[in-house]
Amino acid sequence: ANFTVDGTLQIQGTATERVVLTSYSLTPAKGDWTGLMIDSNSTSTINFAQIEYATYGIQFNQSGTGDTVSNSIIRFNTYGLYMFLDAHPTIAAGNEIYSNDYGIYLDGYHYNYGPDPVPTINGNSIYGNTTYNIYTEDYQASNDQNISIDASGNWWGTVDPIAIAATIYDRSDSSTSNYRPHVGFGGFLDGHEGTVDPNGAVTIGGALSDTNNPFTEGVSYISSGFTVANGTTLTIPKNVEIRFLSEANFTVDGTLQIQGTATERVVLTSYS
Repeated sequence: ANFTVDGTLQIQGTATERVVLTSYSLTPAKGDWTGLMIDSNSTSTINFAQIEYATYGIQFNQSGTGDTVSNSIIRFNTYGLYMFLDAHPTIAAGNEIYSNDYGIYLDGYHYNYGPDPVPTINGNSIYGNTTYNIYTEDYQASNDQNISIDASGNWWGTVDPIAIAATIYDRSDSSTSNYRPHVGFGGFLDGHEGTVDPNGAVTIGGALSDTNNPFTEGVSYISSGFTVANGTTLTIPKNVEIRFLSEANFTVDGTLQIQGTATERVVLTSYS
């Protein structure tokens, strides 16, 4: 069984009276039904839902930018949220995505095609998914290095950047095989609906494509992959220390300027 949307969907539960989409079985299991399918040219607003025991909790098929999921529980599915080709939903504001095989799966379909899924993923709790919290694959070959998935400001079940990075499969894990974007998880929270953890406040990942310099005096962490995009100039000022997680990489396709001094050097070192 599947629930397919070709028009407009609005799910408006409340914190105490959720809209529940689940299995019919008395002994439910992942994959008991196909899931909620949001097709191209559709618009969906999903608020205070509970979606469980499906193959795809919610699958966004080339669904554009008009879809939002908030305050919802996505659990016990093979794929909690599955995004295909140019799906650009906003996944924000209090979602709990846990106990799926994959929390969020981003599928570009094939490296010769495009455009690719670029969701916005902020303000959620994404943890305890058995394979990966976020998994990416098959982004367009000519574009994947400059794509950054904004997954900042979430709770990942831990405040250890190394542990968080291990639950996210992106370009930093596979730079020479399947094409993948960077996933930036900086600004991570200290609990469900918590505040930004001190380490999260200075954890950086993704692509720099504008003039917003993420490096100021003090310590910063490179979480996964960081790219200075073509046509962009990054200046790292004096008295900055950048600590790299083991799988992190720093790629310069534009221009990098390191401006230390004899007494206030720019330090590139290990996170360990």
